[in-house]
Amino acid sequence: MKESKGKIKFFVVDEENFKKYKEGLPFNAITYSYSGNESIKFNATNCYIVFRNDAKRSDILLHLKLKIKGKGNFIHIYEPDFGIVDKGIVSINGTSTGDGVVKIDDKEWNVNGNFTIKWNASIGKHVIEVRQENFEKQYEVYCYDISPPEIKIYSPSGGSMEKLHLIGEINDNGKIKEAKAFVGGKEISLQNKFDLNVTLSPGDYTLRIIAIDASNNSASKSVSFAILGNDEKPAIGKVYYTPANPTNESDVFVYAFVNKTFYNISRVSIIINGEEKRLFEYASHPSQPRHNEDALKNESNEARYGIELAQMEKGTYKFRIKAVDTAGNEAISKEYEMTVS
Repeated sequence: MKESKGKIKFFVVDEENFKKYKEGLPFNAITYSYSGNESIKFNATNCYIVFRNDAKRSDILLHLKLKIKGKGNFIHIYEPDFGIVDKGIVSINGTSTGDGVVKIDDKEWNVNGNFTIKWNASIGKHVIEVRQENFEKQYEVYCYDISPPEIKIYSPSGGSMEKLHLIGEINDNGKIKEAKAFVGGKEISLQNKFDLNVTLSPGDYTLRIIAIDASNNSASKSVSFAILGNDEKPAIGKVYYTPANPTNESDVFVYAFVNKTFYNISRVSIIINGEEKRLFEYASHPSQPRHNEDALKNESNEARYGIELAQMEKGTYKFRIKAVDTAGNEAISKEYEMTVS
C-alpha cells in the first residue's frame, strides 16, 4: 500500500458523551479537530480521546505525543492499560508531580517526575497504590499467563546435513509443562535447553517441536531439512517450448518435466544466454487457472515446471534445464535450441 499524507477526525469526550458516540447518538465534544498535523490543549478528567478514520480501504499510521499536566499533587500511571496484564516483567510508566511512592503488594518504589518501574507480576489480583503528599489512588490489575512458550531452534536451520544435531531452547514466563520433538516417526521429550543427536537415515524430514506451559498455552515450530547419504540426481524428462515456431511477437513459454529420484526437488531453472532463471511448478490438484495465453492454463501436472520468457528478439537461442534436490544433487539436461523468427 502506498503511503500518503492524510487527515483524521480527533475529538475528546467525557464518559457520558462517549457512550452516546458508541450508540450513534448526538454528543458533545470537549474539543474537536479534523487535520493531519495539529497540537491541541484541553482540560478534562476521566475523558476519552477518539481518533476516527473515515477514509475507506485505508490504514492510518498515527504519531501521538501526549503531555499530561494537573494542578496540585498527583501521580498518574499511563501504562499499562489497567485491567489485565501478562505474567512476568511488566513496565509501569507514569509521572509524579513530586516525591511519591508506588506500592505493589509488599514492594515500594520512590518516584519523582516521569518514571518507569519494572514489576515482576505473578498470577492473580493485585492492587497498585500511589501516594504523593495528600494524593492517594489505587489501581486494580489482574495478572494472567497469556503468553505461549517461545521456541528457538538453532540446529537444524534447514538445508542438508550428514546427521541431525538438535540444538535449541524453550523459554516461558512460567513453567514448561511439556515439550516434545517429532521427526522421522520419533517422539523425543525435551528439556528447556536441549542439545542432542538424533539418528536418521538419508531422506527428507520435517522437524516439529511442540511446547505447552503450566497455563496450557501452547506453541509449535517446524523446520524442514535433508539428511545426506544418497547421490541420485533428479530426473529431467521432456523439455519443450511453445509455440513450436515462435516469432518475435510470440509469448514464449518453456516447460520441463522433472521428477524426484530420492530427495525432493528444491529448484528447477533454465540457463539461457548465460543467465539462470527459475522455473515454477504447476499446481497439482485442483487445477490452477493461469494466463489465458498459457497453453497449460487449466491443466495440472505436479512434475511439470514452466517459465514465461515473453516476447524475444529474432535469433537462435540455446538453453539447458538444471534441477537441484534438497541434498544438493544437481542434474543438467542436454542443450536445446530454439529459433525465434
